[in-house]
Amino acid sequence: MAVRNTVSLIPRSTASGSLGCVWKVPGAVALLIPSFPRLKEWAYAGAVITYVRAIASHLTVGDRFAVIVAPTVLLALTLAS
Repeated sequence: MAVRNTVSLIPRSTASGSLGCVWKVPGAVALLIPSFPRLKEWAYAGAVITYVRAIASHLTVGDRFAVIVAPTVLLALTLAS
């Protein structure tokens, strides 16, 4: 519980949150386009970083298992593709 209280004190920047959402759409488009292999590598890297950070955040604050399942499955699908 102490971790959850400490994490809640960390200020969250709305700019970095919205910037992350903005790059998800071009990343998805880059994964669907058959050309530009270097761009695909960066899109996959961004997706893996996003899912690993989500899993780490949920584990850090002690969320229940059901919350951690979605980013874990998405990470597995990203690594498998």
